[in-house]
Amino acid sequence: MIVRSKNAPEIYTREKCFITELLNSAEVGSLSLARARVESGVTTELHRLNVDEVYYILEGEGSMQIDNQPAKDV
Repeated sequence: MIVRSKNAPEIYTREKCFITELLNSAEVGSLSLARARVESGVTTELHRLNVDEVYYILEGEGSMQIDNQPAKDV
């Protein structure tokens, strides 16, 4: 599958971050690919999805919690 996301809009979400959906459709089933941008000093809201998520951090640092595991520095 080849995906071009050049014109995908960046949207501010209720989780307090900016999301650009790169891949999220019925064609790919339970896969979602998005670019997330979090402003410095912001704590995002917890959320739960019914799709797999993979995080690849490009820059910066923070703390991340997955499922019921303790939060970890990333």
